Amino acid sequence: SMASWIIGHLKIALLLEDSGYKMENGDKFNLYLTNTLDFSKIEGQGGIFENVLKEEAEVAGKIKRNKKILVITGNPPYLANSSNIIQKGTEFYNVYESYKEIVRKEEKNIKPLSDDYIKFIAFAHYKIKQAGKGIVGIITNNSYLDGLIHRDLRRKLSEDFDEIYILNLHGNSKRKEKNPAGGKDENVFNIQQGVGIILLVKK
Repeated sequence: SMASWIIGHLKIALLLEDSGYKMENGDKFNLYLTNTLDFSKIEGQGGIFENVLKEEAEVAGKIKRNKKILVITGNPPYLANSSNIIQKGTEFYNVYESYKEIVRKEEKNIKPLSDDYIKFIAFAHYKIKQAGKGIVGIITNNSYLDGLIHRDLRRKLSEDFDEIYILNLHGNSKRKEKNPAGGKDENVFNIQQGVGIILLVKK
């Protein structure tokens, strides 16, 4: 949101000032307000906020498309009924579609592969592949770890990354798993879906 973007800039400026760096007029930290999955252009409407958002979107778009990024981290949303459409003709789209390469021929329902968290994994995959090296560290829905329709995703990650580390935090209330002590398997977040942390390393 606009508010979190503004607060983010203020907090970073204060942090830099506390460390001895004083931002001068015109200095700007490279923190952008953008939808990571959206590569389309935003048209400004002429108002001050619309023009600011348009400028942000243009710069962020160039970074998403062209700039090499070596470290990607975060906690992307999990949304099965995603409204985010990945733009065709982009390398990002090609990476994402590769997660359906075989399963689209063998499985009847691959809709779960449209979940936003899968698209975020694909975005991180695409950017590190573009850079030729880098690290991804994200916490997501953990259904891709053993999901039948996620086998292309697992294969593609294993092909393109040199090292993969996974910490399965479990916590899926529907699976009714037990913790090592035999008690209830509780989620680290207050959600029903199990989660996991994945670290991807490309040297």
